[in-house]
Amino acid sequence: KTTLTFTVDKWEGAASTAERSVTAKLLTNGSFEGIPIPKTATVIVKQNGDGSTEVATNVKEIRDKLTFPDKATEITESMIVTGIVVSDVAGNNINNKSFMIADNTTEPGAGLFIRLKGENTIAKMGNIIQFELKGGSQQSYFGTLQVNFTDATADPKITVLDSNNNTPEPITVEDVSKLAEYQSQYVQVYSQPAADIIGQKYYSNPASSGYANKTFVTRTGESFSLSFGSFTKDWAGAAEIPGKSGYIKGCVSINSNLGNISPRNADDLKGMTEPLFEVETTTTKISEITAEGSYTIEKATVVSISAKSFVIGDGTGYICVYKTTAQTVAVGDLVTVAGAVAPYAKGMEGKTALQFDAAAEVTKVTGTGTITVPAAQVVAGSEIDNLKPLKYITVTGKLTESKGFYNIDFSDYTGEQTGSLLDAPASLNAAIYDGMAVK
Repeated sequence: KTTLTFTVDKWEGAASTAERSVTAKLLTNGSFEGIPIPKTATVIVKQNGDGSTEVATNVKEIRDKLTFPDKATEITESMIVTGIVVSDVAGNNINNKSFMIADNTTEPGAGLFIRLKGENTIAKMGNIIQFELKGGSQQSYFGTLQVNFTDATADPKITVLDSNNNTPEPITVEDVSKLAEYQSQYVQVYSQPAADIIGQKYYSNPASSGYANKTFVTRTGESFSLSFGSFTKDWAGAAEIPGKSGYIKGCVSINSNLGNISPRNADDLKGMTEPLFEVETTTTKISEITAEGSYTIEKATVVSISAKSFVIGDGTGYICVYKTTAQTVAVGDLVTVAGAVAPYAKGMEGKTALQFDAAAEVTKVTGTGTITVPAAQVVAGSEIDNLKPLKYITVTGKLTESKGFYNIDFSDYTGEQTGSLLDAPASLNAAIYDGMAVK
């Protein structure tokens, strides 16, 4: 029943970004039924230069000072970062060694990914924390701007400045092609699941990796992935993907330079409550698809398939339909395909072919199509970059296998890119050609 009041004068002459604090420890003794009970309370009073008690974060300021090379480079300058933890160690939307911090802003570029060597037991969702980056390594890891600590004994000492839930409101992102700009920030996107995943669990055990990506589509036909790891399976593996639309929330993670959304916990999935919407598309011929957009190709013929994707032709050209699930079509099927068309890899516009993305709706049409296989165009590796739109070709090179992926170094190609077999079917027996020159 005691009140202790602190009166702190304004900090005259201090910069608005300056901070100071005082720690007071209050000791008292009471009793209950004659039994003495000592009690200690620790009180920390914080103050900014402008007299505010709000903790100022500086994630964007610090991130802008870093360079994030492709090869891990040690940070040798003292850099004390203060940020809000936007990931969820309990929901485990990253893993138990990492977390994301951000400023409370709607501006992009204000998030940072931190990877510890030991387990993260301190940085909890909503906390405002502070720690030293010196001794860590900065790196762009497949597009993720992160700071790694590779020695458990040298993990930074993390100080919790505010243990309340300071999680910022989710940033509404309209153009999902720009998700990567908001990496390690908390966002929301109005969307609905691709038709072929409705009824599935958000996390289902993938065949080849611990990660499961689920494709969602926006009103304008653009698609993006929800990313779940095996460490989320307790809650994401129990939740069913509804046939509804709405806001999906989560932290922006990066996969091959593309922005994905990693929901933090089951609450981030609860916005899908509205009726499904219709994506407006333009009916056209394949040869007329020369730029990104939403299109419908009617009564095209499936001319080839891989384990996931397939190619359709309509007499005017060919285009790939990329899916994230096993195919339900066969060579010769007539199909109508409607959805978003975009480059094979965002960020490489002009260098890769346009294709229907994973959210495209595929409808089988009664009957079968006629396939006329053209003569394969013999091309040199140096011509690969200019093969747009899709063409049927013959090319030579050396095939190598790496972690289930089959890449081809073209014999006479000196550019930056290599070729690859797209989701090679098991019947191809591609593994037996590892290290060989092939055509």
